Order: sequence, then C-alpha cells, then structure tokens
Amino acid sequence: MAKKIILYLFGVVLGIFLVRFLFGGRNIACNYFPEGRVIDNLKKKEVSFTEFSECQLSQIGIKKESIDSLLSVSKVHFSESKIRGMECPEYVLSTRSTSATVHMVIRNCENEATVLYIDTAKTASVRCP
Repeated sequence: MAKKIILYLFGVVLGIFLVRFLFGGRNIACNYFPEGRVIDNLKKKEVSFTEFSECQLSQIGIKKESIDSLLSVSKVHFSESKIRGMECPEYVLSTRSTSATVHMVIRNCENEATVLYIDTAKTASVRCP
C-alpha cells in the first residue's frame, strides 16, 4: 500500500513539474465574460486621447499613465455603450472602487483605443473647449 502511495505522489509531482515547464512562461488570461474581454482588449492596445479628454485629464488631475490602472478597476456599462453596427464601438466605463468615481467613454478601434471623455461626473463638470 505504501508503495502505491509513493508511486502516486511521484506521478503527481512529476506532472506538476511538466505542466509548470510547458505552460509556465505564458501570460494566459481566461476572460469568459464580456466585461473582462472588453477591458482586456482595451489594455492590450495603445491608448490615445482627444484634445477634449486631455483637457479633462489636466483639470481633474489624472495622469495619462494611470489609465491602465483605471481600466483594471472599471466596469463596462453595455446598456449605455454604442457597440452595435459601428466600425469602432464606443464603451462607457466607470471605476468600481476609488475615492472619486471616474466615468470614461473609450472608442475601441482595431489598432488603438481613444479616450473621448473622462470626468468625475457623468455630465461634463470640467469646462474644456
């Protein structure tokens, strides 16, 4: 009986090492839900900003570099987004858990994502040209 247990444990340890060796270096993400897929897709692309969104960023004090971290804690509002029948769908996002809720509208094209709107309120509270 002890020999069977030792042989079983040897096989399990050997299997763990093989799986770790074969799949260890890959950056594999399993996003089964639409929200996770959209956010993962946006994070993989180069993010650009419109003049209006750059003005909003400077007014509310958010750095361009922090957009990636904002995307990680954002929720996609599909009911408010314009995704059907568009070449570049526009997604409405809001942060889940920060000191101030940030609302964003991002156009997701094939090669890049463009931030169209970013503010701490759903309606424009920041005055930009």
